[in-house]
Amino acid sequence: MTEKRVDSSEEAVGGYNRRSVFKTIGTGMLLAKMGVVSGGKDTVEIPIEKRGDEVTRWKSVPEAWWHFEKKAQRVSERISSSQSNNQFVTGVSIGTEERTIANRKVSNVIVYADKPDLDKLDLPGEIDGVRIKKERTPSINNYRKGLRGNLLDAVGTSLDDHWGDCHNDCYDKIAGGALMENGGGARFTAATRVRHNGNDRLLTCGHPFWNPDDCNPETYGQTVYHCRNQLNAGDISKLNRSADYALIKPTSGMDVSGYREHVHWTDVSTIQVSGHATKESLHEIKSQDETVWKYGATTCNRDGLIKGYTENAPWDDCVEDGIFVRSTNYAEDGDSGGPIYRTWKDAEGCEWATMISHVKGSPESKSDLWSTAAYRVAQDNIEFGASWSSCGSTQ
Repeated sequence: MTEKRVDSSEEAVGGYNRRSVFKTIGTGMLLAKMGVVSGGKDTVEIPIEKRGDEVTRWKSVPEAWWHFEKKAQRVSERISSSQSNNQFVTGVSIGTEERTIANRKVSNVIVYADKPDLDKLDLPGEIDGVRIKKERTPSINNYRKGLRGNLLDAVGTSLDDHWGDCHNDCYDKIAGGALMENGGGARFTAATRVRHNGNDRLLTCGHPFWNPDDCNPETYGQTVYHCRNQLNAGDISKLNRSADYALIKPTSGMDVSGYREHVHWTDVSTIQVSGHATKESLHEIKSQDETVWKYGATTCNRDGLIKGYTENAPWDDCVEDGIFVRSTNYAEDGDSGGPIYRTWKDAEGCEWATMISHVKGSPESKSDLWSTAAYRVAQDNIEFGASWSSCGSTQ
């Protein structure tokens, strides 16, 4: 009786820019090589969590189902390559359908085009048993709240009078889910503390810090604020426009004592982050409709399901090689940057959070939420769960 273990391969991937039509540099296979360990003959172990480059959690899944998921990934890559010069195709992603293998839902491949061009896509209904679906290119509204004093929020209330729709508490040490603001007054949410090149940083979304009209950095400075703009929370140390994330560094002039490697569950309770979710885990989570959680400063804790992910970004001219997760979590303006995570308990009953992504935005219909994949952020030598320790940690 044997069980196979697969190695994680989260190499950097190519992407998409509306200005250059459609490009792909290859999405990378889910499976690099296989080994043999003890276990059941019809299962494989896949890596579902990493801390830096180290795999920290594995999970046994049906081998027949995993074989199909690898095939879906290959089909996605094949379509990306064959349609790279198709002027109508704006993106390709992995989705989920209702068909199951071994009681797990299987993936399909979604090809995006602008609405007038959907009928111009000449694609088969399936390839090697993997179904192909055509969808309209999503037009994503990034979920930062506008500049104070000259913009109104969605319900027409001045932002100065609309602080903390859900979560406006002030903290001496900031965790994922706390309300933040940039120098121009745009509101967003902290994701969690991470470690970059050995230094503690606070992760959040990047789009509050560039001008969406020309993709250039905003001119109001790089200082970030907390507590209704009253507390200096540090300065931007890294802004990645391509993947839509920013890192905030502590400074001598800031008014908070630091950042926490936790995500909020409520305004007063948090869960420590143990690592980041792998690409393989996205398949595993969505195959059984596992509930995942989003925490944003506007809408607080909202549950949802993972529907898929895309390794190119067909909706944002400023993003070139982002990897984005599609889920059903609800969000509104001000939730950008907020963490999306799964929870789990260890053998001693201690609860942890695995970071899946941080909020980017939704289509106008708010039918889905798109978020920057943590495994894409981790590719830039950014470590989630670096201070993982025993239960009850306050780090």
